[in-house]
Amino acid sequence: MSQLKHPLLRELSKLVEQERSSFKWIDLYSSQFIVDAFSECSQREKNTTAHNDIPDLFDNPPEQIIALNKADIIVLALMCSQLVSQSKTHLDIMKLPQELMASVKACGYRPSFNSNEELAEALSHLNQANILRVVACSNIDSNNCLPLDEELFSHQAPLILCENKLYLSKYWFLHQSFEAWLQSRSNYVERLENSLLDDLAETLNKVFPKESVENVNNVQEVNWQAVSAAHTLMNPFSLITGGPGTGKTTTAASLLFLLMDKRQRQASVQTTLHVRLLAPTGKAAVKLADSIRHQLKRIEMRVLGNDLTRLRMSDCLPETGETVHRFLYEMGGLRDSFQRPKRFNGDEVLIRRSEQNSQGQVSAISSSKKPLDVVIVDESSMMDLALMVELVSLMPPTTQLILLGDHYQLPAVDPGQVFTECVQRFSGYQQSSSELASLCRLTGYSKEQLTEFEQVHGSTHSLNKNSLNFQPLCILRKTFRFDGELKIAADLIKAGELDGFKKRFWCASELYNQGSTVTWYDAELSELPDYANMVNAYSGYFNLVANEASLIDLARQFERFQILCSTLEGPLGVHFINTYIEQRFNSACFPNGKIVGELYHGKAILVTRNHPHLGIYNGDIGFVIKDESSDNLNVHFPITNQNSIIVPPARIKEWQSAYAMTVHKSQGSEYEQVGVVLADYAKELLSRALLYTALTRSQKRCDIWVGDEALNTAFEA
Repeated sequence: MSQLKHPLLRELSKLVEQERSSFKWIDLYSSQFIVDAFSECSQREKNTTAHNDIPDLFDNPPEQIIALNKADIIVLALMCSQLVSQSKTHLDIMKLPQELMASVKACGYRPSFNSNEELAEALSHLNQANILRVVACSNIDSNNCLPLDEELFSHQAPLILCENKLYLSKYWFLHQSFEAWLQSRSNYVERLENSLLDDLAETLNKVFPKESVENVNNVQEVNWQAVSAAHTLMNPFSLITGGPGTGKTTTAASLLFLLMDKRQRQASVQTTLHVRLLAPTGKAAVKLADSIRHQLKRIEMRVLGNDLTRLRMSDCLPETGETVHRFLYEMGGLRDSFQRPKRFNGDEVLIRRSEQNSQGQVSAISSSKKPLDVVIVDESSMMDLALMVELVSLMPPTTQLILLGDHYQLPAVDPGQVFTECVQRFSGYQQSSSELASLCRLTGYSKEQLTEFEQVHGSTHSLNKNSLNFQPLCILRKTFRFDGELKIAADLIKAGELDGFKKRFWCASELYNQGSTVTWYDAELSELPDYANMVNAYSGYFNLVANEASLIDLARQFERFQILCSTLEGPLGVHFINTYIEQRFNSACFPNGKIVGELYHGKAILVTRNHPHLGIYNGDIGFVIKDESSDNLNVHFPITNQNSIIVPPARIKEWQSAYAMTVHKSQGSEYEQVGVVLADYAKELLSRALLYTALTRSQKRCDIWVGDEALNTAFEA
């Protein structure tokens, strides 16, 4: 890692280490990288100038940036550092805290600006400095085309200032690309004839019988699953959001049945619907496919019965779900058609090379010729901006995209909280009168009953000048599975009710509380009880390991319990706890002794790197199984209940034991019980989203091990 060469950064480093700075987000090494990048920009401009007389940026700035001094450059670097540290794509410079200036001034430096307004003015002077470009929000049309300034995308300007939002240039380009795709969806909004609406309304009523919905004060309660399915039926792009147990996959299955019904009614001959089921992780993808297939068969049995003349959607589903990466690879992405510009922290971001038409416009293309009608993506909150742009750019224009997710969960690790930003943005959209009338005709509800469907929150999206002619957002409100103390705890976390959470779930004893659904153990690192209190739930699994149980039995038992950690390292981290678990059960499972970390029959492993040539990806969980005939060990990755990918261990480059994993790795999975361990020595990783995500991985029970101060930090973040 590079050293901090600039004196101001070294001084700030001391303040951060002494916790005297309120800027816990500062990634000082990223800041140094940015400072170096700015210097390189200045030097490159100097070398390419005819007169070759532009001095070094930090010594004698050229006339174009005379208003910018050394301290200003550092402020810019710190601002970009915040982007990196918080996985953001842009910063609102009008909302920056004044503590930033105070931290800089404390080191003896005086920026040329003292307010956010002056900062905005100073940045505007950099438009011709080859460091920052000021651009207007693009006039994006609805033809899936985006005018592209090739010079802007040549990496000569690392920063983009757009409507007082400061972007790293590649993320601004990605924002624009996604916005162009959104606008293009307006061309494919389907206005259904009244006769077809009436036919589909009859089917919808069979899928969601109104008599099955409770009456509240003699008023029929609105079935928001039915409303969301009907709403999505008419739109080329939909966001379906809701907490655990609100029926996102049930709604998706119902929608597929309705789409098939619409296809059959519109076609003169029976024709199938080509569907792909995706998720960021392999386990979430398998779970999505299994859930949708199960729900579809129930719907078809209820609606179609023994009618053998109707083509069934469940027979047209793919055999299983697949990861987003696997889908992109098949569609022609993630290959040589990408540029791979470096993030400031050294990670790679994928940006697809688009193609220009004769008018010089850039349009998304797809290299796949396979028919593709519907794509459903679960756990969409885990997708970063670059990955989302890659996905939409590779889909055919007529393909319907449906994103499922919970925007309260953890965002993507890489920059760009696309799903959450879309939920926030479209919460301010109003449905058109024609769309609302069609929705009323489909569902049988009045406009007054559907008023709640439209949210009144203001839009917060930075690129929101071009409104769409459809409303893609659907919010599911009623929980069917996630109830009792688990729901109460989740609601308290979402609302930030720290005191209420503590009073409700605090456990007075350090001993494991068997009788509670949700328990908070106020456990500081020095006072943490024996790990045995947390890992005893693995005894059933390791008994199966000792008896060399089958893959199916091991996989089923493994889903009963999972330890989730906030960090990889330290005594409360993933690596330490995994080692402890294997040591604890070593003598019980292997009387003759077994080296911890060595592969053995039943060992559960978590892949930490993509292996597209093997069909396994980062986050997939596999089980080491001994071959009965040869005693050789192979890793089995379940795809369905009957099928799995079998890989020799030597071909898996990076993996770890899977008994404990980070909360980030668990997103998209569910377990009967979870034990959550939040490290008090890594408070910068704690947040309400992290705690909420960990809690909602549990179906029946959740035990949370975290000290009081660390819990306060999580609720404040």
